[in-house]
Amino acid sequence: IDTARPSYEHCNQAAVAVAVAVPVEMKRKAMGKIWVEASRGRPTRSTLPVQKRRVNVKFTSRLTHSSVSSTKKLLLLFFAVGILAPVALINFMTLPLTKSAAPAQGVVRTGSGNGVGRFPKHGTPDFSKQCNWTAPDVNGPDCTFIVRPSQKDGEGITKWISAIASAYILARQAGCKLQFDYGPHVDIRQVLTPLGSTKVSNSATSEYWEHCSKNCFRLAGGVGDRSLARFGDRLGRKPFARPPNYREGHRTLLYRSSYQDLEVALPGFQLETGMACSLGNVFHLSPSASLFEPRLFSKILPSLHEDDAIVMTLYIRTGQTDRVVTKKRVGEVADERPDLYRNIAKATLDCALSLEEQYLSGSLPEPNGLKISQITWMLITDSQYMKQWVTESFNGNDTNARVPAERQKWPSQEIRRVVVSTGSRGAHTMSRASPSTADFADAMIDWYLIGESDLVIADNPGYSYGSTAALRTARPFYDGKKCAKSVLVREGMPPDNH
Repeated sequence: IDTARPSYEHCNQAAVAVAVAVPVEMKRKAMGKIWVEASRGRPTRSTLPVQKRRVNVKFTSRLTHSSVSSTKKLLLLFFAVGILAPVALINFMTLPLTKSAAPAQGVVRTGSGNGVGRFPKHGTPDFSKQCNWTAPDVNGPDCTFIVRPSQKDGEGITKWISAIASAYILARQAGCKLQFDYGPHVDIRQVLTPLGSTKVSNSATSEYWEHCSKNCFRLAGGVGDRSLARFGDRLGRKPFARPPNYREGHRTLLYRSSYQDLEVALPGFQLETGMACSLGNVFHLSPSASLFEPRLFSKILPSLHEDDAIVMTLYIRTGQTDRVVTKKRVGEVADERPDLYRNIAKATLDCALSLEEQYLSGSLPEPNGLKISQITWMLITDSQYMKQWVTESFNGNDTNARVPAERQKWPSQEIRRVVVSTGSRGAHTMSRASPSTADFADAMIDWYLIGESDLVIADNPGYSYGSTAALRTARPFYDGKKCAKSVLVREGMPPDNH
């Protein structure tokens, strides 16, 4: 079924798999066609679990006048109906809505080269191959690593997320369990669904240690050498290999030589994909997350998963959220600053336009080798004004028209740009401000969506919100000011003060 067609009429024309002739009387016969109603929309990347549903089948008959000249023809007709129709119907009744259950071999790329493509999803063969070091130790000791932010912390969710990745890497070394929550005011299960043996604590503080009988180790941020030694002493084993602090990765860089012992402890571990493999095993978005962003599963995610689109995330942090928090303390309201915010966004927008031109001229390869029919911008920002202004200024434009005709890879084709954003309020999730579940959902959904793209452009790469989100799916990360790809891992020895 060609679900890429724009209308049911075209879809039906492509979907006719068998014509069934049904004899009504000796000199008349009814010709029927099986029509399959399929969901409209372009074919999608296999980034969400494959769903199957029963396809609505209409049987319509059209009477035609023709003679049946012999009993032989009639017998052949019955034979065709009896054999072909059931086979066709059986196939249609289990038709998946996506093209395949897992990304094809050779299609998924994991951050090397130009990085266009997607990191494989948990539960697929490609994920098991890429992240083979994450296989749990079923015979491990009775121990649990618990991640919960300090209630006095002024940091947001990225410090906590990075701690979850570190705790997962430690848990895999020892065969321990993993448990996490975000404090007494946030019900994480409304936003995230834990995977595997990972557990999410109840929002009530009294149940925080519910799943932990002994050897419970709490993490709130990075892990130092003293903590590693303490974990090892408690479990009667040598010190753990130190996990990377991915939150600081794009700011201070990670030197491969500093983590050689980790690669020995977890054969197959790679610094470039360590966070993607860790978090890919820990959680994904809960279906109830749509309570906070109603368009999440029906509109936003499908638009980011189209095979024939280049999807760029533009992360533009204007400082509006921080201003709201500061003004709120003194009982004031923080107004938006349009001129300032446009200046902040200019370099990132220019970078996105430059990368578009490189794709459309063939300087950069298109995803999966398919013809590009759309450019999608996933706009993540803390400013409501920025969402409105970027959408009004850039949505719907023909991006191919910006490329000189002699350089166009697809001459004379209209390739429209679609700007996508969420309804998030830009609420801050610092623990000491006692964020609500809605505040957490706002920040977490936006953070998650950053990684559902082909690449990420950030106006300031020093902000860990954008860089950790890109690391969740090992996405190429661009410094919007320089329009240059950021380097995460360096070879050789780190400086003395590193």
